[in-house]
Amino acid sequence: MKRLAAGVLAGLFLVLMCSSVLLAAPGIRVSINGQERTMDPAPRIVDDRVMVPLRFVVEDPALQSQVEWDGRQKRATVSCQGQRFDFDIGKKTVYVNGAGLPIDAAPCIYRERTFIPVRFLAEHLGAVVGWVPRSYMVTLDFQSEPIVFAYYYGDGFSELQQRANLLTDVAFRWYQTDERGQLSYEYSDARYQHKFGEVAAWAQKQGLKTHASVMLFNREQLSVLLNSPGNRKNLITNLKKVVKEHNFDGVNIDFEMIAPEDKDSFTGFLKELKAGLGWDKTVSVAVFARTGKENWPTPYDYKALGQVCDLVVIMAYDYSYNQAGPVAPLDWCGQVVDYAVKNISRSRIVMGMGTYGYDWVGQQRKSVNQARLNQLQQEYVAQGYYDEKSSSPCLIYIDGDQQVHQVWYENRTSLGAKWRLYQEKGVGGVSFWKISGAFTDFYGLLQTELKK
Repeated sequence: MKRLAAGVLAGLFLVLMCSSVLLAAPGIRVSINGQERTMDPAPRIVDDRVMVPLRFVVEDPALQSQVEWDGRQKRATVSCQGQRFDFDIGKKTVYVNGAGLPIDAAPCIYRERTFIPVRFLAEHLGAVVGWVPRSYMVTLDFQSEPIVFAYYYGDGFSELQQRANLLTDVAFRWYQTDERGQLSYEYSDARYQHKFGEVAAWAQKQGLKTHASVMLFNREQLSVLLNSPGNRKNLITNLKKVVKEHNFDGVNIDFEMIAPEDKDSFTGFLKELKAGLGWDKTVSVAVFARTGKENWPTPYDYKALGQVCDLVVIMAYDYSYNQAGPVAPLDWCGQVVDYAVKNISRSRIVMGMGTYGYDWVGQQRKSVNQARLNQLQQEYVAQGYYDEKSSSPCLIYIDGDQQVHQVWYENRTSLGAKWRLYQEKGVGGVSFWKISGAFTDFYGLLQTELKK
């Protein structure tokens, strides 16, 4: 009898605790695929996350789920679109297909209804989640087109004008920072025909989402920046000014060569950046590809970054770095995306695709864009073949000094295989480096696939 009374009191305390938090939140609205949904009880906010009643998941036609309730474990199991989600009341870990993932707000009970975090569930089901602050509305889009996230670097304006209809996002890699958080242009306006502001404004008129992309590739400077609260704050302040000046939709962080011991500081900076920009602005981060089998420490904590950032751009290329070989072998890309979906919501994953190649002589290499590839094929009698093992094309030629060259690149077949892989995995989309000399086969692929 005492055990029963204690259990009832504990359960009542949990319900009252959750209810007090939920009751303090303003009313929230939810729209799915452009249509507002009515829920009873209404959605609420807890720990800055929107919570919805579990019955909404069961009844909504866009989700078509099944739910099981285990009263002994206080666990709700949602089966939806071939995935299984185990939500435990009061716990900030959700088991997705058996793998535990952290969440910011624990499921709880309010007015005899179980509430779960809607963003976590929707993103793992492939939805694009948005937030309209003025109307307190969460937007869930299960019918969105794949993200095509392009990096703009150098003078690629004519190419952008030609290919804008194939893109959704453009990250303007114009900016660089230092250990103090100062922001400057990576190169001068005078080098290029079109001014920065004009290009960004043009892209926005085409309906593209635009991002200010900032780089820093110096380990020592990165360590000073990431471990100094004042310097981090300075950079965030400067980025907010740039976003406001050019009306950017968000910020893209491209920090490379981070010391592994600065992993948590890096994640903490991104969390501060997101809070500083506000929920209506996107924070994306470029990260090196991982398979989870690395035998060395890494500063890129996929699970933590996936919780903080709106988009995680995975640079799934440059596999062959020190010797001739494929830019991005298909089997390796499969390992990378499999590791990503185990740790990051699928809709937040943007898989990088190489739209360039390398001309190798021994262990020396030079970049190859579309113009250079055309030139090589015209100047030399090159033997081409398709490496089935890596699903990659290669050209072999001998130059005037009798040196043997291997040119590893991407074509319609290799790029198409990766596109299908990523679509099958249900990730948010793809990115590519860069607008200005990208292989025309990539644009041809997009032209075909986006019409389906």
